[in-house]
Parts: sequence; C-alpha cells; structure tokens
Amino acid sequence: MLYEDDDVAVLHDVGSDSGILVISFTPLLPKPFKRLEGFGQRAIARMGFDGLYFVAKHNHWWQVEGMAAALSAAQTARRGYSRAITYGTSMGAYGALAFSGALEADGVFALSPQLSIDAEEVPFEKRWRSHAGRLTFKRAQLNEGVIKTGEIDIVYDPMNDDGKHAALLQAPARHIRIPLVGHGTPDYLHRIGLLKPMLAAAACGKPLPTPTLRERRDQHYYFANLAKLAARRGRLPLAVTLMERAYALSGKVLGYGNVLASFYHRAGRFDEEADLCRDLIARGFARPAVLKRYAAVLNTIASAQAKSGRLVEASMTLVPLTGEPFPDDVREDALERQRTFQRSRARAPKGVEAAARRPQPALMPRYAIGFLRNWLRRGP
Repeated sequence: MLYEDDDVAVLHDVGSDSGILVISFTPLLPKPFKRLEGFGQRAIARMGFDGLYFVAKHNHWWQVEGMAAALSAAQTARRGYSRAITYGTSMGAYGALAFSGALEADGVFALSPQLSIDAEEVPFEKRWRSHAGRLTFKRAQLNEGVIKTGEIDIVYDPMNDDGKHAALLQAPARHIRIPLVGHGTPDYLHRIGLLKPMLAAAACGKPLPTPTLRERRDQHYYFANLAKLAARRGRLPLAVTLMERAYALSGKVLGYGNVLASFYHRAGRFDEEADLCRDLIARGFARPAVLKRYAAVLNTIASAQAKSGRLVEASMTLVPLTGEPFPDDVREDALERQRTFQRSRARAPKGVEAAARRPQPALMPRYAIGFLRNWLRRGP
C-alpha cells in the first residue's frame, strides 16, 4: 500500500523482472466499494508485469483532494522502471489519460474513454449525469494532463457517445474502432480472448492486435447493439430477430430479456412478451420491473379477449396475477377485473360467447349479392 485516504488508495505489486510497470485506474463501481483491488490486478501479475493500482472508493472520476498526494506516492514508485503505461476503461480511462503526463507514462491503453462527464464540457453525455451532479470538477480539462509523446491506444465503439469522447482527444493516438460493442469494450475483448494480448502489446510498446468482424458476430454485444440501431431506424421486425439472437447468445440475461420484451410490446406481439416475462420470473428474475411488465401485458391480452366476447378466456388470462409474487394491489386489481368479466358474462344473452368463438363465415361478394337479388325478383 503506497497511499490511502477516504476516497482513493494506491497499491503496488512487485516481483517481476520485466522492468515494465502497468498503472491502472478502476472504472465506475456498479456496487458499493467492498475491498481494495486494482483494475486487472490479478491478470497483470500473471502476465509478468509489476502493477501500480489507483483504486477509487466511490465514483468520483478522480475529482478528489487526495489525488495530489496519491500521484506523488505513485511518481516515486514509477521511477524505478524503464517503461510504464497507464490503463483503464470508462472512468478508469479518464484517469489513465488525465494523469499519464504526471506519471511520466510511455504509453496509454484506454478503453471506452470518457474525457469528461461535466455537462459544460460534454453536453451530449447523459449516461453519468447522476454522478456528475454530485461532483465539483477540479480537473475537468483532461487534455492538459495527457502525455505529449509516446503511444496512446484508445479502443471504443464509434457508434455511441464513446466515439464523441474519443474525437475530443487532442493528443496523437491510435484509434481502434470496434462498432456495435457498446460501452462494455473490456468484457467484449475478454470474451474473444484479445484483452490480454492487447494489454501485453501496449505494455511492451508493440502494435495492438485487432478483432475481426467474424469475432464480433459471435458475441451478444454485436447483435444487441445492432438490434437497438434497427429499432431506432424503425425496422422493428429486424430488431426483434436480432435481439432474440443476442438474448440467446448471452445465456438469457435479464437486461436483454427486458429489451426483447419491450420490442415484442412495440411490435404488438403480446403473447410472446407474456411468455418471455413468465420465463424470466420462473428463472428467479421476479424483479419489480419484470412483474410490472408481465401484469401490464396480461391485462392487455385480457382486454382484447373481453372486447371480442371471450370473457372466460379473459378471466383465465388474469389468473397468474392473483397470487405470488405479485403485490397486493396487482392481485386485487386482477380479482376485480375477473369479477367484472363474470358479471358481464352473466348479463350476456345465451350463445353470445359461443358465437364469438365460432369462426365467422366470409362475406358474400357484392356481385353475387346483386345476382341473387335480381334472380329472386324475376322468380323461377
């Protein structure tokens, strides 16, 4: 441990004889901080490099007072190596770029970089506004801290806002653009087996290997982002097909399930939406959003059935909403609607519901009606 305060810690792993130091910065934390571990710490040690790890204890984008002391401690450690690179993704890529100059880095390996989340600097960036609103930006001008010489490799999806961030970088850099993988670049590269080779190449100052289109097409990121693009362009049937593929490739994760369900709903494919929600709940994803969507689609289906006179079917459709795991208000609403359907059925004339279920004969063509009318007028 080189440095620690309430906001940031700096760890130093030694033991290799490579003479190369990888300085990493942690990304945004999806969950509250639990333990001190650097970004890529175990992998970097296994690759034969020493590591210097900046660990953010909360999502502060390195806008904290302790960074000056943390950098001072890290600078002393860095001087013992012949070569050093900075490394990070998203919030970590911000740190890797912004402090590369202060750490006298020979190179930067930045994934899905965020040059800032300050609304005044990047008005297009809305993904991290909840975090930005709680921060006072003391070091918003990232370009001032980037190394002026050395290799800068940035990897990102040019089809989302990460591409806009990359365009704001003023220093000369090698841009590796991987379309349709979204913001999760490290996970994607790890899945296709390229993250470690790319990091090793960056650490040694060599050209980075790049993924092929075939490798992208084997990953759920590709299909999911392509589906969202198709939906934005109004090609909903194609969006559904692509998201079904992404959902299957991902092992049916909840996030893709929610997106697929929303596409089914927009396409009017309510039965498939209901089946998907039922499957998610059966697999343990009885989250409030899933329950709300399932209740809404069953009510939509039941309303259509009741409107066409199929009151018994409408009442049966609502049965799943009358028990666990639905909250009391949903259950009460479903029971009340069932009672309404039963009262409507009791008031309906006999045979009305049976007639609604029978297939209706096709209407007689107009020319046949005219011919029959004239024939009847003439008589036999």
